[in-house]
Amino acid sequence: NNGIGDSGAVAIGKSLETNRSLIILNLAENKIGPSGVDCIANALKVNRSLQKMSLAVNGIGSEGGIAIRDALWDNYTLTSLDLYGNDIDKPVLAKITALLRMSR
Repeated sequence: NNGIGDSGAVAIGKSLETNRSLIILNLAENKIGPSGVDCIANALKVNRSLQKMSLAVNGIGSEGGIAIRDALWDNYTLTSLDLYGNDIDKPVLAKITALLRMSR
């Protein structure tokens, strides 16, 4: 827990858009909400190096889950994603799981 929050997630998202070497990112317990995860999700649409990410216990909710789900349509490198403790609706989680399986 580094207290990154939404503003830090925006900066991380911008970095992920151009990063070509990071393969694992742990952002668990960093108070990232839906607006912060939206920036990370947008970066996932173009990032081709990240393979594993944890966003556990951030409170991104279903709104953030939907942003991640939509990004995974364009991302085939992320194969592991921890979303534990984010209060995301089961249908959204099921679709995220299916998309991650397609990436393997």
